[in-house]
Amino acid sequence: MLTRFTMLLVATLGCGAVRAQQNADLYESFGNIGSRAYLVNGTGIQAAGSDVSSNTFGVGYQIKRLPPAALWLDVSDTSGWPEDLRASVPAIGKTSWLAGVAGPRLVMPLHRRLSAFAVAGAGCGLFHAIATQQGPTLSTYRTFHGVFEFGGGIDFRLLRWFSLRADFRDLVTGRQLSGAAGRHHTVPDFGFAFHM
Repeated sequence: MLTRFTMLLVATLGCGAVRAQQNADLYESFGNIGSRAYLVNGTGIQAAGSDVSSNTFGVGYQIKRLPPAALWLDVSDTSGWPEDLRASVPAIGKTSWLAGVAGPRLVMPLHRRLSAFAVAGAGCGLFHAIATQQGPTLSTYRTFHGVFEFGGGIDFRLLRWFSLRADFRDLVTGRQLSGAAGRHHTVPDFGFAFHM
């Protein structure tokens, strides 16, 4: 929590220092990520699909207005909350993950209170990968991997400084990391945003 507060403080001060009229937002959202069962590469062992809770926290800065849209810089971290690895053999390990991504966000106002946005970016993540099986137990180890993200959503303003937000993001990374059958960690989230 302290690092998120520090991130917010630095972002807010930096925003004001760079450009007094620049718009910014701070958002947090929550959801649930499910993935199907899959065969672990080269073993014939079936790993159960994961069902983890997700959390996305981020900040955005408006860089330029491109009427009728606006171009923003979006910096976020998304995580899948811990769940134990399950498989057709005894398993020890986790399917949790954390990814940090930065990239552009294009915001298009649809109505006075409603806007749609598209986001894309790249970064790095900490994932759990399945180790080569030794003996009767399947285990995981932590590994860093590059991440590409794309998605979009809707922002509904309740107040000048507060909105509800729904978004869907797809984090694309290495195969069979942190409980995903393929390369995709799809993250449907619902949350809120503060506008500065």
